[in-house]
Amino acid sequence: PADMLAFIAIKEDEIRRMYSAFTVETSDIVILNEENDVLSSDNMAYFDPESNESKTLNRAVQEMTEQDLHRAEFATGMTHKTYLMQRLQNTNYKIMGTIDFDAAFWGEYRIWDVILMTFAIMIVIVFLIFIFIRQQTRPLDRLAETMMNSKHMNFKEHVPVEGTDEVRELSETYNQMVDELGKYVDRVISVEQDKRAAEIHALQMQINPHYMYNTLASIKWLIWQGDTQKSTAVIDAFISLLRNTISNTEEFITVEQEIDNLKNYVLINQARYGDAVQAEFFVLPQCLQYKVPKLILQPFVENAFFHGFPEGRRGTIQIFVKEEAENLRFEIIDDGVGMTAEQLRRLSAGERSKAEHFTGIGIGNVDERIKLIYGMDYGINIFSEKEKGTTILLLLRKNPKGVQAAAGTGEESAAAAGPARTHG
Repeated sequence: PADMLAFIAIKEDEIRRMYSAFTVETSDIVILNEENDVLSSDNMAYFDPESNESKTLNRAVQEMTEQDLHRAEFATGMTHKTYLMQRLQNTNYKIMGTIDFDAAFWGEYRIWDVILMTFAIMIVIVFLIFIFIRQQTRPLDRLAETMMNSKHMNFKEHVPVEGTDEVRELSETYNQMVDELGKYVDRVISVEQDKRAAEIHALQMQINPHYMYNTLASIKWLIWQGDTQKSTAVIDAFISLLRNTISNTEEFITVEQEIDNLKNYVLINQARYGDAVQAEFFVLPQCLQYKVPKLILQPFVENAFFHGFPEGRRGTIQIFVKEEAENLRFEIIDDGVGMTAEQLRRLSAGERSKAEHFTGIGIGNVDERIKLIYGMDYGINIFSEKEKGTTILLLLRKNPKGVQAAAGTGEESAAAAGPARTHG
């Protein structure tokens, strides 16, 4: 606030020590406040109001101030002295330099050399005083800058506890406030993330009734046609898909289980719409037992079926799973009709058409879900060009924090290692 002030105390001997090294035997330095009281001097006589030096100094200051002079000569008893006065910028303080003219002359110093040297000394003194005060106020400047930037740092940045006692106390209080505010913000973010994760999980668990009705109708049609083998395969795939989505309440499943869900989904779609669209799976064996969020890939394969291949168009959807250092990389590539820039924008924004969907979760929800679990460095990237197909990349950490990879056997890994083509 504008009515708040900060006071910095500087010992007089600290100031005197800075300029004493620059004075000579025939000159003195005196620092006066706005009342012309002596604040510092290398000659103790100026601190005595009754001394000749002090009286002559007061007379010199008064006359030089009234006449706006920077240089004047006055006599003190038998001594003839030259007085130099310089005001400190932005203050009413004055620095007075005194030169014993006679001693300087008889000491084989030319008067103008002494004057120039004195001015140089005064400039050095002013600079040193500025540096000293700057060092004392730097912690306050740093504290003020940190406060201004705290909103951009999410209230995480502390300030060093240094400087005078008052500044140290201010810094400690600010750091404590930042800690408490940071904890509160983290709690709010955690609650919102948990709430959003629960909403997405609820969408994931909502199997679209129309999808179920139409799948059962397709199975009925296969049975009516007498295709017992195909109808049995579709029923098994449908039961397995429902078991792994509705009955299995775990949020994370293995990559192997996720691929099985995709194969079942593809098999059901091919039974309903024909085998014009094929699906191929390329999964490295060492990736099979890592845990991933359930149904993380299904919305993308679903999108390829409904939007990548118009009715009657043939094509292939390829699913790749590989390792990249500490991450898992999923690629879903189709050679369908692709998307325009506007279609790609709507898809990335999570907009959905009225086409039939397996669950309530869409592609936009998947990206949000990945970032909630793994952080902002992970998520999806979509590349598409009209009539050139679509490529979707998903980057996940190998295992979410606190989730262990499942223990798989060599036989299980070998069984799912190679490329698999799903036919109708």
